[in-house]
Parts: sequence; structure tokens; C-alpha cells
Amino acid sequence: MISSPMARRLRACALLGLAFAAGWSTAASAGPMATGGPTSQPIGHYDFCKTSPAECSIHPGNLAPATMSGALWRKMLSVNA
Repeated sequence: MISSPMARRLRACALLGLAFAAGWSTAASAGPMATGGPTSQPIGHYDFCKTSPAECSIHPGNLAPATMSGALWRKMLSVNA
């Protein structure tokens, strides 16, 4: 085996690289985060409603999803432009 200082550094770097690569593979194979169940209100929404209560007291009667029409699609495009 080569024992020059450069060869030792190269071997050390290779081992360090393998160690980092091994850590990344375990994180990638961990799978997605478990979700479900009730959660608490986001703090940003809570703060917003405390400072702007009129914006948070709106309770529409029809909570069904909107039906996508040509006019609604054009309105969405104009808002997002």
C-alpha cells in the first residue's frame, strides 16, 4: 500500500466521503412524515386575526368548492399575472 502523505490524505477524504454518503442514504429512505389528525391554529393566522378581526369574522353561507368556469379561470389568470 502507498504510504505517502498525499495517499493518506486521499484515503482519509475517501472514507469521509463514504461516511457522508451513508448518512444521506438513511435520511432518504426514512419515508414521508406521518400526517393526520387535528392540529393547532398556525401562529401567523392567530396574530393576523388579533390585529385584523374584521378579516377573520367572515363566515360565508356556501362553503362548497367553486365550479371552474371560463370567467373564473380568466379571473384567476389575471390575479396571478
